[in-house]
Amino acid sequence: MYDPDTWIELNILYEDENIVTIDAEDESLYLEKEPSPESQEKITILTNALHEKFNINYSDVIDAGIEFKLLQRFVLEFDTITNYPKEFDVIKDIKYKLLSEDNKYLDGLKLSKYSFSSEITIEKKYLQLDPVYLLLVSTKGMKSVIDKFTDIYGNYSRKDVNFFIDTLFQIDEFIKFKMTKMISIYELFDQKGLFDTTKNRAFIQSINMIKSYSNSIDGYERILTDLGFPKEDFLLISSNFDNYSQVKGTESKLKEFKKETNFQELSPFGKKIISEL
Repeated sequence: MYDPDTWIELNILYEDENIVTIDAEDESLYLEKEPSPESQEKITILTNALHEKFNINYSDVIDAGIEFKLLQRFVLEFDTITNYPKEFDVIKDIKYKLLSEDNKYLDGLKLSKYSFSSEITIEKKYLQLDPVYLLLVSTKGMKSVIDKFTDIYGNYSRKDVNFFIDTLFQIDEFIKFKMTKMISIYELFDQKGLFDTTKNRAFIQSINMIKSYSNSIDGYERILTDLGFPKEDFLLISSNFDNYSQVKGTESKLKEFKKETNFQELSPFGKKIISEL
């Protein structure tokens, strides 16, 4: 993509009859490869459970493009996760039980990484707030979550806030690229009339929250909006932010952008905001 004169040899999984990824069941089901006895047993168990309990054929799963492991966990947790009375508990189980291997963003929530960590009892390993849930329910974007952070941890430093904002961007991606996988699962089960609007209210609302969030503007746009940038500056700034992956904090990234030649292409309002940082 970067050098049209250079060819890159790609590993096309479909052309390899062997299972070459950790998602053995998905390779077998989606690429029609021969599964191992262990994988076949897992596929059979899930296929039978879907048919007997939910009247769902696995061909419907394939059409929806749902990951095997995620569906497997959802079926196991179905009776619990769909019957919670509160959305908070639904979101918690999606994060920790269904998407358990995709929680690297939690590294940015550990108290030990913040300057005020010594003031907290040693039993508490993480921040006393759930930014994932707060982002989903917020009507004011990231700013309200940042305000919540500064309210709870009054002894924060500027470095703490910048680090927390960086974590929010990771969470933004986690919601949009990981949690949205739940939407296709919900839609598949909903087609079979398996949800009751009263009994499963919290679960249905949680999926709607994820769906609504995934359709919203991205994290950088929310931050730039809060800072007062006009929309015509968004694309120019966000496209340059990828160059500063090693720079921590949105404010620091904006200061770096001031050194770029295309800084002059910003609106007068955008230039003024950055110049005053």
